[in-house]
Amino acid sequence: MKLWTNTDFDGLVTSLSSEDKMLRHDIRYACFRIQKEKEDGTKAEEKHHKIGNQVEKIDGFGGWNNFAITWDISTPNPIAIVSRKWSIYEEWNQTLMRITVPLPIVKVEKG
Repeated sequence: MKLWTNTDFDGLVTSLSSEDKMLRHDIRYACFRIQKEKEDGTKAEEKHHKIGNQVEKIDGFGGWNNFAITWDISTPNPIAIVSRKWSIYEEWNQTLMRITVPLPIVKVEKG
């Protein structure tokens, strides 16, 4: 089984047509909205639930709590679920660590 990383998704997205890119974006947005609803009760729209109901039927669906953590949406046509190597949050933290510059600690003397 291949475990996907953001680099893999970048390659996928650049190869998609603009319509498929938008479709994947809309599906993932609906998944995030449903996940948020499950976490804290923030209501997702009916159109998001319609998409979510279809996503739940796909082989590999790992539950809403694990969306973008252990699984993600790959190609939109047909829609496929893939296993993530790292969560989107872990990958974003790694990105921030690479692009941020640590600031020196400066002691300020009072007086």
